[in-house]
Amino acid sequence: MARNENLILAAIPERDYRQLVPQLEIVALRPGETLYAEAAPIGLLYFPVGSIISLLSASAAGDTAEIALVGNEGMVGVSALLGGNRAITQSVVHSAGKSRRVGAGAFVELFERSPGVRKVIMRYLRSVLVQAAQSAFCHRHHSLEQRLCRWLLQSVDRMPSHELYMTQELMGVMLGVRREAVTLAAARLQASGALRYSRGHLTVLRRDTLEKRACECYAALKVESERLLRDLSEP
Repeated sequence: MARNENLILAAIPERDYRQLVPQLEIVALRPGETLYAEAAPIGLLYFPVGSIISLLSASAAGDTAEIALVGNEGMVGVSALLGGNRAITQSVVHSAGKSRRVGAGAFVELFERSPGVRKVIMRYLRSVLVQAAQSAFCHRHHSLEQRLCRWLLQSVDRMPSHELYMTQELMGVMLGVRREAVTLAAARLQASGALRYSRGHLTVLRRDTLEKRACECYAALKVESERLLRDLSEP
């Protein structure tokens, strides 16, 4: 698996990456798999390659809301680098694929020792904070259909194709609504020709339709994603 398939690993200095290589392993991630529960110890850090991870906040009653998505542009478990060894969100596999992973202790040591690694992580952390702020605004001010369109666009932006594999129940968890509400919103989008959905297999057919129906948050998050890509490509 090539180093540049995950942009964090591609951006850290070559010398630091070589030190990580013996400890990096490749794992397959399944939809709905929980990598960390909220407040759970972080023993491993994940660097997605073709998979997408959702960072979720949950209430005591079990209600959830997604605050950020992580694809091959990022990493999961970043709070371990900020002075705490427990997860501040629940991390759930949103779309199946592979990931590299490494023991948290090894990467924390590298982060503390290498200015180049710290620079990369701080650039990425800014992007996560922007996502979290925009997601909070979106959840409060926009309709479910608008949020679903934004979420689908963000998802396919992180995948090599316009196909996603997930149940409507899982989509409801990510969007913080009941499955029945997702079913109705997805049916309207399918009737418009924007997507096709069958038995957990969703294909985006008309991206332009989703962009027209999405809220303004998608455009704002797209700008931030492009900024992150530029930042990670700079020495």
